Amino acid sequence: MIDLKKRESKEVLSQERIVIDSLIHFKDIFNSISTVSLVLNSTRQIIFASNDFLKNFNLTSDNSIFGNRFGEVLACIHADESPHGCTNSASCYLCGAFQALIESEKTNKKVQKETRITTSKKGDQSSLELSVTSVPIKLSDKQYYIVTIIDISSEKRKLQLERIFIHGLVNSAGGISGLSEILEYSLTEESKTEAIEMMGKTSKVLLDQIMSFRNILSAESGDLEVQNSEVFSGHLIDEAISLVSNNKSLNATIVKDVNSENVSLISDKLLVSRILVNMLKNAAEYENNPESIIQIGSKLTNTTIKFWVKNNGVIPEFVQKQIFQRSFSTKGGNRGLGTYSMKLLGEKYLHGKVGFISNEIDRTQFYIELPYKK
Repeated sequence: MIDLKKRESKEVLSQERIVIDSLIHFKDIFNSISTVSLVLNSTRQIIFASNDFLKNFNLTSDNSIFGNRFGEVLACIHADESPHGCTNSASCYLCGAFQALIESEKTNKKVQKETRITTSKKGDQSSLELSVTSVPIKLSDKQYYIVTIIDISSEKRKLQLERIFIHGLVNSAGGISGLSEILEYSLTEESKTEAIEMMGKTSKVLLDQIMSFRNILSAESGDLEVQNSEVFSGHLIDEAISLVSNNKSLNATIVKDVNSENVSLISDKLLVSRILVNMLKNAAEYENNPESIIQIGSKLTNTTIKFWVKNNGVIPEFVQKQIFQRSFSTKGGNRGLGTYSMKLLGEKYLHGKVGFISNEIDRTQFYIELPYKK
């Protein structure tokens, strides 16, 4: 039975480091290989880090991370969920790095896994997608693990963006093409008018998809410019309902909460709209039933205005722990940016708070709280 809570004392760690230091040319060989690498002991604590690891994660020396665990060094948002640190929270069991280490320890074999890690440094969150390989090795009769880390974030992000973007464009462009054929062969003015109206709505969906990905690219690169102006909460809700309702691939009935207040606030209209649309789309895709009711509304306090979207489903607990990670999706390989972009745009650029609740009593409600001054 592996004791996940156990950590070696400073004295034991120092002795283990002496083992590494005593190996002739070990560190030279380790640092000569262009791989981000670590040496961990049997309790998954860092004994040695390669120069490339230090450089890749902006660290000055391995002394500063000596004895820590992988997620603690990277500032994983789940590393502090347990008083025993990294590898001890419920979220850790979903981590590919954790799975690679534990499986390697149990089987005494090389294990490779992919993982998504959300980090938080000085209040700024970012997403990493890594390939982690753990190789067990015996040194001076003690068990160690050589762990190599390859950052596959750019590769995964590029592939996913291409898949999602092309998938969405093909659907919308296909819809416009089909409507143009209907228009060409329409025999009555009424059918022509209906086809033209549908083409207009589908074109808006297509434009919305293009704007959505442009925002994500700009937001991730830090180039997104916030354009604040006076906007009305009721108008934002109405526009989001209209845009999602025009998307015929979404099967759901959207209802605006009658108690929502139409108040003015200073924010970026396009970004708030983007977040509300993503919340509605996620709810509609989850329900996938035209008889299902999705509610959207707003609630005003002295300091914030809270926009919320509620549906009747309940998100499984293991999904809840990964919901805001980039590339995570329960809907297949062509998805996984909706909730991630909500968090990115809502918190980093609009200085609000994005979250959700999901349980059998309250069902599922996503929300964004934005600063508000009366």
